[in-house]
Amino acid sequence: MHKDDYILRSISKIPHKKWELFVVTRIVHAIIDKGSDLEFVCQQLVRRPEARFSLTDIYFPQLKLHLEVKESFHSHKDNIISDDCREKDIVSVTGHVIKDIKIYRDNDVRADNKSPELKSLSEIISEVDDFISDIFQKRQELIDADRWEAWDFGEKFNPEKYLKIGYLDILDAPIFRTHRDALRCFGYTGGQYQNAKWTIKGDPKKVVWFPKLYKNDDWGNSISDDGQTVRITAIGREIAKKFDASSSFKNETVVVFAHFTDALGITLYRYLGEFEQDAIQSQELTTVLKRTNTRTAI
Repeated sequence: MHKDDYILRSISKIPHKKWELFVVTRIVHAIIDKGSDLEFVCQQLVRRPEARFSLTDIYFPQLKLHLEVKESFHSHKDNIISDDCREKDIVSVTGHVIKDIKIYRDNDVRADNKSPELKSLSEIISEVDDFISDIFQKRQELIDADRWEAWDFGEKFNPEKYLKIGYLDILDAPIFRTHRDALRCFGYTGGQYQNAKWTIKGDPKKVVWFPKLYKNDDWGNSISDDGQTVRITAIGREIAKKFDASSSFKNETVVVFAHFTDALGITLYRYLGEFEQDAIQSQELTTVLKRTNTRTAI
């Protein structure tokens, strides 16, 4: 996918919220106008405690910064409490910063269902432009500190950049488009590879695994909120007959690349670290894997 297509598809995924659309597109236009290497993600999915999820309006990965556009319904007292809890969850889980732009008067908190007084368009423009200045200032600070990693869209999923540094680390959030791209980090030279498991050549006790860590017809797999524990549960009748939890990944180091679909509907594979079987916690139809390393040499 070309970068231009990514930008257009990102904007088209914004739900029918006129203020969010206005704010986000003004920011995106500013990034384009400056020809910037500042990456953005619209509708960023964030995993929260207790198997909950949230979408933030726009996220800047290099800055670890999220922006929320608070439309009028956010002014109601119950929603303010809910928003506060949600944002604390996100900060706790990710360590990121969340900023917001409210389109209503900040002191107009309502306990009823009436609409609050809205700010003028010129006020919103001023706030958005201040935010744009702020993110570019943060970018410059990272450049000055020699900590800036430019957004190179064509290289985002390219395994070559990891082969050059010699390792995968969850702090770098490695993501690949295909099994083959991920396996290239471990010496694979073949064509497209569809199987969920691959044994690393020269190291038969180390395997690469591409799981769906969510419920489907055959499996009820999951990962804990802190990313430390993976549970493999056979739920399909035929699968359950054959599945032996005690032997699944026994005495193996498992390099996990979780299958997921991003906000644009693209299937990707995210590196989650190395795991090993926890024989004590594993049960008849459930294998439990514990993370043992957040970095893998390649």
